[in-house]
Amino acid sequence: MLGANGISDFISRIENIKTIVTFDQNIVNELKTKEAAIKLKKAVLDTGNTKLLSLRADNKENLEILTKQKSNQKLLALKLDALENKYGAQLVIDEAIEVRKAIAAKEAAEAKQVVKTSETTSSTIAQAGSIRIKNAAIKYTASELNLLARLITAEAGGESYNAQVAVGAVVINRVRSGSFPNSISAVINEKANGVYQFTPVLNGNITRAAQAGTMKAAIEAVSGTDPTNNAMFFYSGSAPVSSSQSGSIKIDDLTFFGI
Repeated sequence: MLGANGISDFISRIENIKTIVTFDQNIVNELKTKEAAIKLKKAVLDTGNTKLLSLRADNKENLEILTKQKSNQKLLALKLDALENKYGAQLVIDEAIEVRKAIAAKEAAEAKQVVKTSETTSSTIAQAGSIRIKNAAIKYTASELNLLARLITAEAGGESYNAQVAVGAVVINRVRSGSFPNSISAVINEKANGVYQFTPVLNGNITRAAQAGTMKAAIEAVSGTDPTNNAMFFYSGSAPVSSSQSGSIKIDDLTFFGI
């Protein structure tokens, strides 16, 4: 500045200094603006991170609750299975006894209105009834066939193919009997005294997909194959000695008997 050559050079140098100062000040202001923007973004990120941490904690807590509920459900299912194994056979037998009583009462009422037939006709009917043949097929829908296969899966998925056909035959025998509903779906979903006839309908296992083998067993059952000799009841495991059923048929771990 002091070495300026004249007043004009002095003024020129001052203008240059002003320009440099203004430039530097603009740069400083721009840096301050960027710094403020960075701080704002950091605050937003910190807030988001806090929310994520909170959500993670909530999810962890919810997962622990769900895990506990699932554990409780498994424990309840085990208890129900144990109760079914302990009392299931007796309940099925008691149900059969009640059905027998109802049928006997119905037959007694009908007998008062029936005219006696000749001994010849009676003899002919008795001889025809002693011949065991394959039952006639019944009418059914595709959805009913799938429902029957799912019931067989739930009731006898781990049993032999013959036992699976037998479970299906019990349903078909009920449809034919006149003592139960007259369709596959109605028989499977029937309630007696407010209780479902088949456990898988009660516990929800009926909703599981049918195994390939059980679909084949269902088709054979609706076609008339019956390994149970017209049984309408079955139970798994062993029945109390005092409740043993005469004429019952055991296939694998399942016992089948009629009315």
